[in-house]
Amino acid sequence: MKTVSFISVVFLLLSLAVKGNPAQSLVRIPFTTSGAHTYIKARINNSAKEYCFVFDTGAGSTVLDTQLLKEVDVEVAPEKEKMQTSVNIVETDISNNNSIEINGFKLNGIKLYIEDLSRLNAGPNGEKVAGAIGYELLKNYVSFINYQNNYIELYPQGTKLFANAEVLPIFLYEGQLPAFSATIKTDTGKELPVNLVFDSGAGFTASLSSNLIKKYNLDKDLKTKVQVPVIGGAASSVSVNYLSSLKQLNIGDFQFDQIPVNFS
Repeated sequence: MKTVSFISVVFLLLSLAVKGNPAQSLVRIPFTTSGAHTYIKARINNSAKEYCFVFDTGAGSTVLDTQLLKEVDVEVAPEKEKMQTSVNIVETDISNNNSIEINGFKLNGIKLYIEDLSRLNAGPNGEKVAGAIGYELLKNYVSFINYQNNYIELYPQGTKLFANAEVLPIFLYEGQLPAFSATIKTDTGKELPVNLVFDSGAGFTASLSSNLIKKYNLDKDLKTKVQVPVIGGAASSVSVNYLSSLKQLNIGDFQFDQIPVNFS
């Protein structure tokens, strides 16, 4: 078991050490990390202006702020559609067959879920956040995320980037969200297997669901430190979480110690 600091583990997991055989990327996308979020610039339907988007691997749907309808050429469909948020299911307006261009790289056929995103903090330069994108950006490519130099590279499917790196298998939760198996250990010594979603848009280190808490009575094993409100998805989607800590989080051969954790 390799025990290293949280920051260095995150860098290793996401940057995956040094590349092996050089491969030609399709695009390099610069990003900015500010506060709890990572931001990229994108054009919508050939817009002259670039807009600020949250890069969110936990976003199975691409979201556009309602206010942007005044600025960009987006056609709203006559029907609404249900969308799963981090808290509940909401019904939103949608727009089909849009294009999003990021650093000259165009994604076509994008469905936009249109929401009021006024609750989000401003972007890294004080600009309004126009939306969020994750799955639609990554789903057709091999991706390399470098948090040291702040960029994402996309490669054709099947590209092998690393000659020597530990492989941490992932699966797609609900067919869209990257997830992996891990184990957690509480201060009382209770050790449990869990499946966790890798969510770059999360404003916390780790989070355990209310179902898991209830199933294993973890509210008795985790000492509550502070109560924090959490807003997810629609502006009306609000829950109350508690901030505590786990003794250990084990992913493959890597061990994280004393990990802050939110639980509902």
